[in-house]
Amino acid sequence: MAKVKFTAGRVAGFKCEDGKSQAFLWCANSPGLAVRATGTGAKAYIFQSRVDGNPLRMTIGDVKTWGIDAAQVEARRLQTLIDNGDDPRQIKTDKREAGKAAAAAQSAKALRESVTLADAWPAYLTDRVALADYYATAKDHEAKFAPHLLEQGIAFRRNGLPFDAAKYFK
Repeated sequence: MAKVKFTAGRVAGFKCEDGKSQAFLWCANSPGLAVRATGTGAKAYIFQSRVDGNPLRMTIGDVKTWGIDAAQVEARRLQTLIDNGDDPRQIKTDKREAGKAAAAAQSAKALRESVTLADAWPAYLTDRVALADYYATAKDHEAKFAPHLLEQGIAFRRNGLPFDAAKYFK
């Protein structure tokens, strides 16, 4: 496991040996940083260390996307997390899960805010049609909610025909 100073030429010229699935070029300046080349020709920066005595290997990113300096900074950041007792994989997972939870909460909030009384009222009354006492309670419901519905400009319907609730509930 010889270590060399990374240069653009060394990284670009590094290839996996024939007959091997992958090969590593280790950085002399940043402990744990390497370029991994695969038999298919793909190359990526990786970080390798130990967390609580267990091996850790993480891909930082493609060598075409990441510069040498950026990869070295990322390797140092990952090593700092390990030195502080944190597992970078767990932090990445927690961040991903927090993002999913935030997106789900935002979606639920948007759905809650998109449904108005104007949207729900006709469905509410339609669900009550099947009840035997609908016509006895419909007037009670309409009388209770009419001021709110009128504020929102909801038109009442009786037997499928428009009903002027403003005149009826005065």
